[in-house]
Amino acid sequence: MTKKSLLPETDLANAALLPDDQKRLQLLRVKHGAPNITYAPIRASVPGIFNARPSLIELPEAKWEDVEAAIARMCVNRPNSLEPNLAVAKPLFEYAKKQRFDVYQWDFLSVPIGRGAKIGMWHNFYYVEDGKPVISYIDPRRTTGLTSQLARDFVFSVMHHNLARGDFSEAQFRIFRFPVGAGDTRSLGTPYSFDLTRLISEDVINKAINSTYDMWFEILAEREEEARKNPKTGTGGLFGW
Repeated sequence: MTKKSLLPETDLANAALLPDDQKRLQLLRVKHGAPNITYAPIRASVPGIFNARPSLIELPEAKWEDVEAAIARMCVNRPNSLEPNLAVAKPLFEYAKKQRFDVYQWDFLSVPIGRGAKIGMWHNFYYVEDGKPVISYIDPRRTTGLTSQLARDFVFSVMHHNLARGDFSEAQFRIFRFPVGAGDTRSLGTPYSFDLTRLISEDVINKAINSTYDMWFEILAEREEEARKNPKTGTGGLFGW
């Protein structure tokens, strides 16, 4: 299995709890709608944006210029991703600066889910709010993010089952989304909070992951078979274009 064949976590969350017919349509949209930008730079920058620190070590306050430069470096080979990443980073930076949370680095490990895939719908830091640790998931996509309550329930349940233990048994969970506003600008929406009454059992989550990946690989196999039966000949138009 190649990395390209793995289903992105957000797409897994959007599809996992849907009925099979809707799940297939959702996965087909993923297959046919490969994005031409990446939000990996903003995801990598989130701990720095929140000024996460190791233990009690004091760090200089993060500056926007530093965040901007770091994201620019990560977008050198994907220049079309620069503006979309900065558009999300700016309101998140302003939020973190305004809230002035106590933020700590913490290695929340990804969880293997089989087929060579891992799931890690969280960042390697937490902040303290009202005396409790808060673990967050940043969802920067414009239109194909966690667009339904079911998708958010999936993410929150995965977070709870894997992280709400030991020192984090009373942890709170947040999902941050960035709706598109006037002038095509991005803003930070009200963070979604975890409602324990909507917790989905670990057994249901595991079955949903397995069935989604089964269907995903069926779709990939169908596409490969179609490509073999209908190979591109390179003779479709002028000069073979």
